[in-house]
Amino acid sequence: MNLAWPFAVQGLLMTVDEFYCHRRRVLRRWERLGHPLDTLTFIACFIPLLFFENTIAQPVFIGLALFSCIFITKDEWQHRDLCTGFENWLHALLFMLHPVVLLWAFYVWRNKPQEFQELGAWVLVFSFGFFLYQLFYWNVLRSRGEIGRLQTAIAPASNLHAKAKTSPRLNGS
Repeated sequence: MNLAWPFAVQGLLMTVDEFYCHRRRVLRRWERLGHPLDTLTFIACFIPLLFFENTIAQPVFIGLALFSCIFITKDEWQHRDLCTGFENWLHALLFMLHPVVLLWAFYVWRNKPQEFQELGAWVLVFSFGFFLYQLFYWNVLRSRGEIGRLQTAIAPASNLHAKAKTSPRLNGS
């Protein structure tokens, strides 16, 4: 568990974001597809470390990690209008933690390769499970009708729906 603590902290924050914040508001299509893609970019970073030869794994990992760190910020232009202050703060923590977790993975891979094989495999399994959950729950299980009912229920309390409708950045004006 000593080597897993950064992943555990990231997982805890992701759990709060997913099961508390996201369920309190409507996720638009770009989020329902974009969030699983964020997870996929994280998963991709572990593939070279687990399955490629060391001389190839290092530059591929570095490229994928840089891409992932930039890619996960793609939604923040809209999040600032759709999310509560708490959710935006949580995203900021996750954005700071993301490169730290990837650097930690790289450090463990370089310095404790035996331990990394097990740790990396567990991270891959949990992350892939989370990816499948995100893809299935938000894009299959939650029907459009259910999202519409949720939007109606949340809008008066949070005023996010009205804010999104009037925001020129979000309605294409």
